[in-house]
Amino acid sequence: MKERSLENITGRSKTTHFYLNSNDSTLSTLYMGTSNSMPIIDESSASNDNATTAIFNTVTSIYNAITNTTNLIVTNTTQMYQNSYTTDTYNNSDTSMTDLILTTRNIYKNLVTNTTDSNILDIGDMSRNSILNATSEYTNNDWFYLLVYSSVAVVIPVLLILKGISLATLTMSASTTIHDNIFTNVIRSPMSFFDSNPPGRIMNKFSKELDEADYTLPQLLDILLQVFMQFVILAIMSLQTNLMFIIGFVLAFIIMYLLRYISIATVRQLKRLENLKRSVLLGHVNTTTNGLVTISTFNQNEFFFKRFCYHHDVVCSVELLFDFALRWVGVRLDLTFICIFVAAVYIFALSKGTISPSFAAMTLNFLTQILNMSQFLIRIINDTESRFTIIERLNQFRSLTPEITEEARNIPKKNNWPKTGDVRFSGVWMKYREDMKYIFKNVSFHIRDNEKIGIVGRTGAGKSSLGSILFRLVKVDKGKVLIDDVDICMINLDELRSKISIIPQDPVLFSGTIRYNLDPFSEYSDEKLWESLEKVQIKSKIMSMEHCLDSMVEENGENISVGERQLICMARALLKNNKILLLDEATASIDTGTDAIIQATIARVFSDYTVLTIAHRLNTVLNCDKILVMDQGEIIEFDSPEVLLSKPSSMFSQMMSTSGGGAL
Repeated sequence: MKERSLENITGRSKTTHFYLNSNDSTLSTLYMGTSNSMPIIDESSASNDNATTAIFNTVTSIYNAITNTTNLIVTNTTQMYQNSYTTDTYNNSDTSMTDLILTTRNIYKNLVTNTTDSNILDIGDMSRNSILNATSEYTNNDWFYLLVYSSVAVVIPVLLILKGISLATLTMSASTTIHDNIFTNVIRSPMSFFDSNPPGRIMNKFSKELDEADYTLPQLLDILLQVFMQFVILAIMSLQTNLMFIIGFVLAFIIMYLLRYISIATVRQLKRLENLKRSVLLGHVNTTTNGLVTISTFNQNEFFFKRFCYHHDVVCSVELLFDFALRWVGVRLDLTFICIFVAAVYIFALSKGTISPSFAAMTLNFLTQILNMSQFLIRIINDTESRFTIIERLNQFRSLTPEITEEARNIPKKNNWPKTGDVRFSGVWMKYREDMKYIFKNVSFHIRDNEKIGIVGRTGAGKSSLGSILFRLVKVDKGKVLIDDVDICMINLDELRSKISIIPQDPVLFSGTIRYNLDPFSEYSDEKLWESLEKVQIKSKIMSMEHCLDSMVEENGENISVGERQLICMARALLKNNKILLLDEATASIDTGTDAIIQATIARVFSDYTVLTIAHRLNTVLNCDKILVMDQGEIIEFDSPEVLLSKPSSMFSQMMSTSGGGAL
C-alpha cells in the first residue's frame, strides 16, 4: 500500500490516507483518517492478485469506517470547537453513519464501476466534504451530498425504465402497423403480383426484413439515443475546462459530417444490395426445397448446390463490404480525435498553474471516452440509416395496387343471384400484364343453364385462363362476361367468388378436421355434411375413421389419397349448392379407375349444375353436351361431341385421333 498526505482546505493539519492498489493505478479504496487512527498496512500482507487486493482494501475500509470514526471525529472536534461531551457524542454518532454511507458508496464505485473519472470526482469531493475532512460541524451540505446521490440512484433507473417502455411502445406500434399494411396489401393483390414476384422475395419481406424492423431497428435507435446523449454530455463537460476546445470540437463535427456524407451513399446502397441478394438466395432455397424430387430424378444435385454456394457467397461479400465501409469511417474518426487529444495535452501543459490538475485529468479522461465513442457513434448512425432501407423496401409492398378498389369492394350484394347458371362471353380480350400479348382474343360464346361443357386445347391455348376470367383473377381489357345476364364486374368480388364452385387439379385440403374442410364457417348441420359425403360415395370411408367428422387432416391432405381428396372437394362444392361448377383438370393426376368413379359421380350429383370441365383426358368430355375447342386464345370450335367427331377436318377429331382419346 502507498500512503499520501494532503493539506485540508480549511487550513487544519491532518494526515489523510489514500490506499492505492499497487497493481492498479485505479483508486480501489478511499478512506480519510488521522495517522494515529488508521494503521499502515504492509504491502507484503496483501496478495498481488487484483481481486484479492480489492477485497482486502474493502474489508479494511469497512472496518475503519465502523471502529475508527469515533476517534477521528473526537480528535478534530476537540481542536476546532471544544464543545461539550453531549454535543460531541451527537455529532459523533450522526457523522459515523454518514461516513459509513459515503464509504460504502466509494466501495461500490471502485469495485463495480471502477472508472477513472469517478475516482477523480471522489478525490475532489472528499477534499471538499466537511465530513470526510473530519470537521465536527455537521452542515446541511453533508445532507445535500447524500440527497444528490440518493436521488440520482432513484431517478436514473426510473428514467431508464420509462425510456425503454416509451421506445418499445412506439417502435412496436410502428412495426405492427407496417406488418398489417403489407400483409393486407399482399392478400388483396391481384394474381399478376404473385406471378411476377417469386415466393423467396415475399418470404424475405415477412421474415428477415420484418425481423429487422421489429428488433434490429428499435435496438439501434435505443443505442443511438444513449450514445449521442453521452457524447454531448462529455463534450459539454470537457468545454468547462477550456473554451478553446470549442474550435477542436467544431472541426471534429465538420469532419464527422463530411465522413458521414461521403460514406452514407455507399453504405445505404450496399444495404439495399444485401437485401436484394438475400431475396434471391431465399428464392433459390425455396425453389430447391420444393423440387427436391425432380432435382434428384434428373441428377442435378451438384448444379443446385453450386448455385446455392454462388448466391451465398454474393450475400456474404456484400455484407463484408458493408462492414468495411463502416470501418473506413471509424479509422478516420479515430485519427481526428487523437489529434484533439494531443492538442488538449499541449494546452494543459502550457496552462500550468491556471488549470487544476484534477480538472485536467478529468478532461483528458472525458476526451478519451469521446475518442472511444465517436467511432461507435458514427457507425451506429450509418448503420441505423442504412437499415432504414428495410422500411423503404417494405413500403414498396405498402403501395401495391389492390385487386379491387374500396368502391368496388363496397358494392352491395345481390340477393338470390344467380338464379340460373347461364354464362355468356361477349368479345372478351384479356392479357395478364400490360407488357404481354393477349391471351384471349375476341372470345365469344354462350353456355345455357345446366349445360355440361368440355373445354379442350393444347398447352397454352388459354383453357385455364377462362377460369381466371370467371373468378376475376385477371382484368378484362375489352368485352363483357355475364352470369345470369349480369356483368360480373358489377358484382361484389367476394360474392362472385362464393357463387362459383371449383375443383382444381390439385385438391386443396387444409390442416384441420374433416368437418372444418367441408364447412369452415359452420354453416351446415351434421346431417347436411353426411348427406353430401354420401352423394359422392365417401361416407363409409369417413365413418371408418376413429373420430369420423372430427378426424384430423394433415396439411394438403397428406394422410388421404388423391382420389379421396377430390371426393371431399366435391362434397364441399355440393354443400355450397352453387349454380356453376368449374372442374380444372380435376382428374388429371389420378388413375383411370378413380377417374371413371369421379366422372360418374359428377354426372349424377351435379346434373342440375352448369359444369365447365377443363379436360386433360379427351375421353372425359365425350359425355358433355358441348365441346369448346381453343387454340392460342381463340375459339376454334364449339359444338356437340358427335358433330365434331363426325368432321374429320375438325381440330377435336384430329386431337382424338392423335391421342387415342387419352391425355393431350
